Amino acid sequence: MTDIILPNGEVVDNYSSNYRLYCEAKWLLTKDINFRREWLFKIGEKRKTELEPLKAYLKMLFDLK
Repeated sequence: MTDIILPNGEVVDNYSSNYRLYCEAKWLLTKDINFRREWLFKIGEKRKTELEPLKAYLKMLFDLK
């Protein structure tokens, strides 16, 4: 396992749920806005506890652009 430093300074393991959410956010930013809205809606239904952290990573990455 490898430690990863995210752009916000957070140190996570490459197998952690936070790193998975970060990667998912990076992937989502490559999609169009309608796809992202649908995806976030589905996340809200299926993985409710992960919705807010995912949105936070999306905002962080978007602000870095």
